[in-house]
Amino acid sequence: ALELLGRIVSMDVFLNNWDRFPVIWSNEGNGTNVLFRRVHRCAAVCDTRDGGENSNDNGDDGGSGHDNDDNVDDGEWVAVPIDQALTSIDMATQAEGAQQYLEKVTRYACNIARASAGGGVSDEVHKLVEFVRVQVGFDFHQGSPAAGAGAGAYGERQGPAGGADGATAGAGGTERRGGEHCRTAACLFVQAGALKGLRAVVRHFTIPSTQALLAALEQEFVVDALVDGGIDRVNLTWITAVTKAIQAGLADGDSDASYQTAREHDI
Repeated sequence: ALELLGRIVSMDVFLNNWDRFPVIWSNEGNGTNVLFRRVHRCAAVCDTRDGGENSNDNGDDGGSGHDNDDNVDDGEWVAVPIDQALTSIDMATQAEGAQQYLEKVTRYACNIARASAGGGVSDEVHKLVEFVRVQVGFDFHQGSPAAGAGAGAYGERQGPAGGADGATAGAGGTERRGGEHCRTAACLFVQAGALKGLRAVVRHFTIPSTQALLAALEQEFVVDALVDGGIDRVNLTWITAVTKAIQAGLADGDSDASYQTAREHDI
């Protein structure tokens, strides 16, 4: 779930899908646009092992002893994005706004690459993890959605009802240290996913392919087909610019990290 969160936010940055995580956008975010569901391993394993013979049309286990309800904990939680959309900015009529966003994209990619190479965590990832903890209610200590958002969701366990902040001063300190460790680990997983997501954009949505489509738009006989499929010059020009911004950010982040490593070795 954590690495997938990072991939989702990088794709949001690519699409300018602003209505989910307030990572590079100036809004409060919308936690309802990411869901968490458990992927059950049991069903797949049982189907493969039994060849489907132990299932029946009623949806029960046919007496095989493999009851899905008894295996609710046998699986992992995954993040499921919903209501995503491409928000293109017309670079001809909204040049200033487009440039501002592209600079944010470059800075985001650079920060993710630099922090990943240096073993740290970027501010954007800290912001994302905190948003998911508080607004979505994901318990990073347990690796699952919490019953509710708020204090303790990182595993910084609160004391008994009516008690102090911790059962004892020593135990409270241990829990706080455990919570901090859990928070850092969660951020690193999310950041790894964010970096993979950015690299996937550059790898799969290549600039030559967008340039070929732009050239195709010059041919009158294919214009209608492309536009009917949601592809037009504004979208393609915008996506090409965002891809270049991501490339530039990743290159800057990698070079900054390499330069810092070289200096440390010189010292």
